[in-house]
Amino acid sequence: MKRNPVSILIIALSFASCERVIDINLNEANPKIVIEANIHNNNSDCLVKITRTGNYFLPYTPEKVSKAVISLTNQLTEYSFSEIEEGVYRINKIGKLIPTSYSLSVNVDGELYEAVSKMPTPVRLNYLNFEYVEETYLQDAGYRVNFSLTDPKDEENHYRVRYSVNGELQNDGNDYYLITDELFNGNSVQMQLYGKRFDKGDKVTVELMSIDKNAYDYFNTLLDVIAQSTIESTAPANPKSNFSNGALGYFSAYSSDIKFIIVGESNLGN
Repeated sequence: MKRNPVSILIIALSFASCERVIDINLNEANPKIVIEANIHNNNSDCLVKITRTGNYFLPYTPEKVSKAVISLTNQLTEYSFSEIEEGVYRINKIGKLIPTSYSLSVNVDGELYEAVSKMPTPVRLNYLNFEYVEETYLQDAGYRVNFSLTDPKDEENHYRVRYSVNGELQNDGNDYYLITDELFNGNSVQMQLYGKRFDKGDKVTVELMSIDKNAYDYFNTLLDVIAQSTIESTAPANPKSNFSNGALGYFSAYSSDIKFIIVGESNLGN
């Protein structure tokens, strides 16, 4: 029976950067810890999700890992996490985190997994706007939504964009909108939510996430793995992880800015 070679990791991450990609013999590999850790400048969703992979050749649901001990530190402060449901941990903190480097330590059954991520200073969205686009051979007629940002000069910046329509997130899971400032460093730029048409009256919310290079590399290589998984002869490979001790997944300390627009109404966004 044919199986999707990337499913062992993608399924685990849907629940929930060493420089080389590690190939795993899925027929013999031991179960792997998968950590999906996100912290950001608004701490309301600072979560760590931990699962353990199962036997690749047998149907399974990733095991949710409980009773892990998690700590987050910067140069001044240490924060702890509490398990809010099986395998899901939330930071014990009220208030916002500041842009700086953070170290995350995850202890699972005496095994220690560590990662470092630098939270960038947030880059603001200048505005959102919309425009009506006629039907083409490839796309239906409808409204297109654009967003604008001004990239900080003299530094390398990486971004991830998430957007929702009427409160429903549109591009999570395996759909990552990633941007690097290689072609527009230090300049203002307008981009579109590619491949998507909107209806009049839709509330479109855009989140511009400023991420570090490790997170960008992880998501970028994950996209490569997803693409390669459609080629049956391609051996499975794992995305670059910034965790030690063989853990899969990622730790991302990011900052974000959010705006929304009502399509067909004000054309400046809020």
